[in-house]
Amino acid sequence: MNKNNFSIGIIGGKGIMGKFFESVFLRYGIKTFVWSRKSEESLESFCTTKNIDIIIVSVSIDVTEKIIAEIGTYISDNQCICDVTSVKIGPMNAMQKIGKPYFGMHPMFAPPLSGKMDGQNVIFCSGKNSQKQEAFIKNIFEKDNSHILESTAQEHDEIMSIVQGLSHFFDITFVQTLRARGLNLEKIFASRSPAYALKLMLSGRTLYQDSELYGNIQIQNSQNIKTLETFFTEAQKLFTTIKNKDLNSFNQIFNAQTKFLGKYAKRSQDESDIIIDYLANRILSKKGVENNNYNCNALQNITTNKNNSLGVLGPKNTFSYLAAYQFFTPEKFTKIRLYPTIASIFSAYNKGEISEIFVPVENFLHGSVAESLDGICAGNLPIQAVYEMKISPAFFVQESTKKEDIKEIFSHSQALAQCSNFIETQYPNAVITPTSSTAEAMRFMQKTINSAAIAPKEQLELKNVKILYKNCANTNENATRFAHIAHCETTELNMSTIQKKLKEGALVFYLEKDAPGNLESVLHLFTKNKINLTKIESRPTGKGFGEYLFFITYEYQIEEKNNFLTQLEQITSEYKLLGEYNIYK
Repeated sequence: MNKNNFSIGIIGGKGIMGKFFESVFLRYGIKTFVWSRKSEESLESFCTTKNIDIIIVSVSIDVTEKIIAEIGTYISDNQCICDVTSVKIGPMNAMQKIGKPYFGMHPMFAPPLSGKMDGQNVIFCSGKNSQKQEAFIKNIFEKDNSHILESTAQEHDEIMSIVQGLSHFFDITFVQTLRARGLNLEKIFASRSPAYALKLMLSGRTLYQDSELYGNIQIQNSQNIKTLETFFTEAQKLFTTIKNKDLNSFNQIFNAQTKFLGKYAKRSQDESDIIIDYLANRILSKKGVENNNYNCNALQNITTNKNNSLGVLGPKNTFSYLAAYQFFTPEKFTKIRLYPTIASIFSAYNKGEISEIFVPVENFLHGSVAESLDGICAGNLPIQAVYEMKISPAFFVQESTKKEDIKEIFSHSQALAQCSNFIETQYPNAVITPTSSTAEAMRFMQKTINSAAIAPKEQLELKNVKILYKNCANTNENATRFAHIAHCETTELNMSTIQKKLKEGALVFYLEKDAPGNLESVLHLFTKNKINLTKIESRPTGKGFGEYLFFITYEYQIEEKNNFLTQLEQITSEYKLLGEYNIYK
C-alpha cells in the first residue's frame, strides 16, 4: 500500500477515549468513521464498506481480543488493526494470529478537557507490516505535541504492572485500611500534613474512576500477579521488622530503598515541594479551615469556587508574586492561587479552576516570555492590563558558602538570561540549572552545597541564606512586563503604588498560506492607517514546519478602527483582537 494519508475507523467511537481520538483526527482533516454497539450498521459492514485503512479498537479490555478475532475474519489484507488498551500482550497476540497488518498503542492519560494531547505520553508497540500506518498515527500525535514512547508488549505490561497495577492496588487498599480501622475520616483530614493530603488526593482520584476499567487493568494484565506477589513478600519483611521493633533492620531496609532510587529520591523531594507548598498555601489556608477543624468539603469548594480567583506563578516571593502584590489591592491579592509553572496557570484557566491570569509576558533584556505568549495566542485570551515592574535580581548562597566555591547556579530561565553578563564574568565555569521559578531555585540552592540562586531580595526571609550581590542584572534598567488576562475589565488596582504610563493594543493573526508578500500586506495596512507598531513576533502553531501565527502590539490610537479591522480580515485567514489596555508602572 503506497499511501501517505489514511482513513481511520474507530470501533468504540462513542466511548470517552474513542470520542477523543475522533476529535483529534478530524482536527487534522483525517477522514474518520466511528462504530459503537448502538450503531444500526453491523460491525462487518462498518469494516468492509467504507474503505477504512486503519481500524482502531477502543473497547473494554475484557472484550478487546474477542473484537479483534471477529473483525479478523472479514477485513482485507490491506487493512491495519490497532488497539488502545492498557494491556498489550493479549491484544498484540490476538492481532498477530489473524495475519493482518497491526500495531498497538496505549495513551497514558484520560482525555484532557482541552481536547489536545499537549505533553501527554503515548506508548507504541510495533507489530507487523504496519510501518507506514504507525508512522502516520505518530505524526498526527506529534503534531498535537504528545510524547511518543516505544516498547515491546512484554516490557509494556511489566512496566504497567508497576505504574498502574501496583499503584492502583495501593490506592485501593490504602483507603480499605482507613475504612477497616474505623477511624473518623474528618479527624484524619484535620490532622494530616500537606504531604499526607497529597496521598489522600491521589488515592481519592483513583477511586473516583470507573471501577470496571480499573478492575480490568488489575485482572487482565498477566504481569500483575507476579508484581503483587513481590509486593506482599517485601511488605511482610517490613511488617516483621516493625513488629519486632528492630530499628537496625528498619534502617537497613529504608536506606537500601533510598540508595536504589539514587538521584530520583532528591528530585522527588525537590519537585514535590512545589506541590506541597501549593497545598499548604491553599488547602490548609483559612479558606479550607473552619475553627481549626478541617472541612472535608474544603478541597472541593476551593477547586470549584473560581469567583475572581487569579492564577500567579508561585510559590511565595517569585517576581510574579511580588508584581501581583504591588499591582492589585490587598483584597484582590487574597484571591490569588499559586501555580508551579506558567503552563499550569493556563491549564487551570482552561479547566475553569481560575477566572483570571497574571503572568510575565516580556522582559527589557530578554524579550518575550514564550510560554505566556503561546498560552495567550492559543486561547485567544483577552489582555485587560499590563504592569511594568523594575527587576533587581539578587545573588543568594547558603550562609556558610564562600563566593569562590560556587559550582552551580539555579534560577528561572528568564532570570538567568537577564544576568548572563554577570554569570559569564563572575562564574564562567559554573553549571547553570534552569528551574520553574526563582522560588524553586532557592529551594535547590538550600539543598545543594557550593551553589547559588538568582531570586528576588525578598527571599532573604528564608533561614540560613545570605545575599552576595544585591543586583546581578545586566543593567540597572532591567524591567519585566506582566499581563492581566481576564474576560472583565481590570479593577481593584493598588493606585498608591502604580501609575498609568500609556495605552496599547494587541492582536494575533494567521496567514492563509506561506507566500511572498503576505506579511508585507499586513504591515502595509498598519502603515496606511498610521498605526505605530511596538512589537511583532511570530510563534509556531504546532501544526507543522512553516506554520506560524503573528503577535502584534501597537500604540492605541486608531482612527476608523472598524474599517481597519475589516481590511485586516480580508488579508488574513483569521485574526483576533486580544485587547486594548493601559500599561502601568
